[in-house]
Amino acid sequence: MSVTKPKVDPYIDIVGLPSPLRRDQRFMFQVSPLRFAAFFAFIPFWLGAIMPLTIFYQVTTRVLRKLGILEPHPRPPLDSGHIKAPETIQPRKDRKYDIVVLGVTGFTGRLAARHLAQKYGAEGKIIKWAIAGRNKAKVEAVRKSLAEELKMPKIVTEIDIIVADTSDPNTMPALVEDTRAVATTAGPYQEYGNTVVEFCAKYGTHYTDITGEVGWVKQMMVQHGETAKSTGAKIVPFCGHDCIPWDLSVMKLQQLLKDEFNDDLKTVKVWDEALMQAPGGTYQTAMLSLSGNGLYPWTAPFVMALINAKIVRWTYALRQQGEKKISYRETQVHRDFMTAFTVYVGTMILGSSLLNPLTKWLAYQFILPLPGNGPSSENLEKTNYLLVTAEGVGTNGNRVESTFYLPKDPGCLETAKMMVEAGLAMALHETNNGEGKGKKELPSGNDGGFFPPAACLGDVLLDRLIDVGIEYKVRTVAKPEPTIKDKEEDVKPKDKDA
Repeated sequence: MSVTKPKVDPYIDIVGLPSPLRRDQRFMFQVSPLRFAAFFAFIPFWLGAIMPLTIFYQVTTRVLRKLGILEPHPRPPLDSGHIKAPETIQPRKDRKYDIVVLGVTGFTGRLAARHLAQKYGAEGKIIKWAIAGRNKAKVEAVRKSLAEELKMPKIVTEIDIIVADTSDPNTMPALVEDTRAVATTAGPYQEYGNTVVEFCAKYGTHYTDITGEVGWVKQMMVQHGETAKSTGAKIVPFCGHDCIPWDLSVMKLQQLLKDEFNDDLKTVKVWDEALMQAPGGTYQTAMLSLSGNGLYPWTAPFVMALINAKIVRWTYALRQQGEKKISYRETQVHRDFMTAFTVYVGTMILGSSLLNPLTKWLAYQFILPLPGNGPSSENLEKTNYLLVTAEGVGTNGNRVESTFYLPKDPGCLETAKMMVEAGLAMALHETNNGEGKGKKELPSGNDGGFFPPAACLGDVLLDRLIDVGIEYKVRTVAKPEPTIKDKEEDVKPKDKDA
């Protein structure tokens, strides 16, 4: 992805806080006039050929399935029927592992294991962890490659492997019974996630993932919510780029307005500045889900804004403070109109192209990474980033502003960190595991069940993320006291027709 360095500083401080992008000299992606012209010329072909082909394919397949000519897409059962007697569940404080990462043979899963090794080591002195997958040989190959890349030979000898196939319920107890938390990147979750949630709920094992599949999570809540409450398992989805930066940002806006001004959060505006790429598995999930001249003057809808809004409101409802509802608005900031238009319309073109077999094949041949692949190391570490700037206004007019900055690739590298740290927050900060004393406690306490990230993990997670390189800054702005002129204006009689 090319990034054009402008002749002038492109950055503005959207709120009163200085932008970290200015400090780090990070330059936004910009579409050149030539590329924009080529893209614009492609739109008639999309409207005249790709869209009709996609509509025809989707309508035809649905009709054929209704008629019984085509078999419906197979779905795994919501519950395997496995029964676990409560008295046989090993207490979490006595379990061998703090966290097990499932899906390490995938691109983001390997990054999660890499983060654990780099941050906490392989000898179990800080964190005791293991890796899991359905193919032992492939998991062993990942373990070996991590040891070689990081020059940490003890990864091979000290990090255990657990064989767990999400399509075989008989292999799932080994994954969940001896760990406090499972962090899984094995998606699409509606295809491979049911048994992981089920067995975590039944064995009282905390769970975290990086899904953005809202419908699937609702199904899991209905199916396993009561079980998780009874066993104390905290099931916390959406713990990656979906949707931690936004969820934590709004939580802090609400918290600080209350603490500083005794004010209630009423409206939230969020501006996203990003340069990022998704791994191959993300496109696979999206496809599955779909088939069911000034500086910064341009904004456009952010691809994940609808998901973020749902999770933010879920957290807000659980906190049960102040206003019953909040107004939430989220947009993505672009340098100019050409870039905003290309990104927005380009997302629609790509989405529709994945919904028929011809253009889907072409997309994976020439544009998209295959599952298991993702951005280059250069893009992961030095080019890609995400800055979430938020402004919250209270019912009394007081204001809080924040920046949540992921300085490395948000969709893969920082996502892996966020998922792992969410799992460790649950594993290490609950008060009944013998290790929570003296540590900041989770806002969810010892309760089990389904939670959004901020409502469950709160400042514990934010502190852990800051410790691994993610930046959070905030400032509060009190509503100015009215001047004498303001007060005089308030008491003046007003025209009834005004």
